[in-house]
Order: sequence, then C-alpha cells, then structure tokens
Amino acid sequence: MYLYNFKTYSLIFIFEDKKHKNILTMSCSKNICDGEITFYCDGCFRNITKCDFISCSICNFDMCVSCFNENIETEFHKKEHLYRIINNLTTDLDSKWSVLDYLIFINGLIICGINNNKGISKLLTTKTEKDIKEKFFELTKFTNNTDNEKKPHNIQRSDPYDPVLINYLPKRQEFEMELFNDYESFIANVEHESSDPLAVKELKDHIFNYLKVINKVRINWKNFVHDRNLLKIDELKVKDQTIYGQFIAKYKWLLQILSKDDFNKILSCLFKEDCYRKCLKTNYDKELSKIQNSSCDHLFSINEIMLCKKLKIKTNSYLKIKRYVLEMFVDKKQIKQTFFLLFPKSERFRAEILYTWFLKNGIVLE
Repeated sequence: MYLYNFKTYSLIFIFEDKKHKNILTMSCSKNICDGEITFYCDGCFRNITKCDFISCSICNFDMCVSCFNENIETEFHKKEHLYRIINNLTTDLDSKWSVLDYLIFINGLIICGINNNKGISKLLTTKTEKDIKEKFFELTKFTNNTDNEKKPHNIQRSDPYDPVLINYLPKRQEFEMELFNDYESFIANVEHESSDPLAVKELKDHIFNYLKVINKVRINWKNFVHDRNLLKIDELKVKDQTIYGQFIAKYKWLLQILSKDDFNKILSCLFKEDCYRKCLKTNYDKELSKIQNSSCDHLFSINEIMLCKKLKIKTNSYLKIKRYVLEMFVDKKQIKQTFFLLFPKSERFRAEILYTWFLKNGIVLE
C-alpha cells in the first residue's frame, strides 16, 4: 500500500514487518480498483478525501475535524503536536489535474526519475503514460523531440568469435555459399523411409538437426561479415591508415557499449575537436615565433637603443628585463639585490649600468 505524507509531500512505500508496525496502523489507503486514491481518518476511519482534515506535522497522523475537536491521542500521536490543515486536494487546477494529482506527479518524478512515465503512471493511476509525458513538457517548457527519436536496436545475439572474423578470407565467400546451398538442397531431397535401417534414420536425423547450425552460421556471416562489408579487406586497411582511422583506433573499445550511429557521431565530434586544437596550437606557435623573431626597435627611444648597443644585449632581452623590474616595483619587492642576481658575477657591471639607467629615468624609485 502507499502512505501519503503531507508534511514532506512524498509517497512512502509500506511493507509489513516489525520495524514498520506502527506505520501500518495508519489507515491511508490506495483504492486500485477504480484508480483513485482515498484518504481515511486515522481516528475514526471516515473517508476524508474530499473534506477538510488535520494532518500532524510530527507523526503524520491524519484526522477529521471531529476527531481533532475531541483531542484524540494514540501511542505515537499527542494533542500537543503541531498540525496543519489540508483541504481542496480534489480541486481541479487545470485540464482535470487536481492538486493531489500534481503532488503525486512531482513525487513520481523524484521516486521514479525523469522520463520514467511508465513508473509514474503506476503511482498516478488516474493518468496514462501519454498524459504524464505531455504534462511534464507543459510544466518544464521543454521542447518535445522524443517522437522523432530513433528507437535503439538491440542485437539479440553476441558477436562470433573474433579470430573467426579476423581469419576470414574474401575468396571463401563463394565456396561457403555453394557449400551451404548444396547442403540445404541435399536436405530438401531427403525423405524418411519406413524401410530405412536404424543407422540411416539416425544419420538423417543428425543431418536435419545440423540444419539449425547451418542457418545460424549463415545468419552470423550475413550480419557480421557481409552486411558490414568486411569482405573488402584492402579498403578497410587503407581507411585504418588515414588520420581519422588512426584517431578512432584508440576509441574502438567504445563499440562495446555504444551503437554504431552513436559511436560515429561522438568520434566525429572528438576528431573535429582534436583537429581544431592542433590547428590553434600551430597558429599559436607561429605567432609566438613571429613575435620572438620580430624587431622591437620601434618600441624604444634612441637612448635605449644606444644603451642596448653599448651593453651588447638584444632589445627583446632589454624589454624582458625592464618588464621584470617594473613587476618587482609594483609588488613592492626588493629590486636591487634580486636584480643583480639575474646576472653572473662577470656581468655585474652591466647590471649596475642598467639599474642606474632605470633610476635615472624614473622607472624604479629607491
């Protein structure tokens, strides 16, 4: 049975065991015969579905107005408990959907999950799966694209043994088809004679029984070899050597859990993404190389260019040093000591000249 909890607006599944013995005393029931949910007073068992009634906020004890007025108590429910008034559950809000229908519908989504219309319809027996589906899209404002979806195709048999497919040679097709055809034509002409010896009868029975195996083998070759065009081995090898073929080789294991259409769609998107990423990386490297190799002389004053020539350093290197000094100055760090450590001892004189230049031109302040 089902117990409706108005405190949390949820449906509780009730099982008959010792742990839930106290809950079983609640007289809320679901009438499955007519597809309607009926609520009863837990005190006098009166039908209160269409009446105003009181629900305890602590122990979920439901009672009619009369029982509430008489201050009914049980082992678990006390009159001091907080309560709330429940009414108008059967009122239709729209399209013959009552307040109770909406509450059970929302709980069905929580319990059964989104798009599990069949499961929700078992809880909300007054509505069909189609009604529940339409109401979901109406409330969420989602676009219903499920009608045009392709139904998944489940193969009801496992693939043949892999080495059998790997060792399959294209020239065997004609031979095997002729062999199977000859076998079936032979069976078509076999007749049981009452005068046949026991050994002949057993041989004929064995031939007839083996026909099932022949048919199964032919179906397997059709589904897993011929229909997949695995006979053109050379073309498949050429395709595997392409950039796309080498890329998807890393993801072939996904075929165990994805359909062929889904696999092709996903791998196509992944391949495009990988190509875009490589293209962006190539363009980035080109631009970076172009910037590094380009001349920055137009960014400097004549005095700065003369300083670079005097110290025999490239303008790009001077720009990096200048940027580093400015960053140190902004972060309020000790510049002079750290700056001199950038140069080897034999080059400290150049560091002294550069630092003096920065001080003189107000790039840094001591």
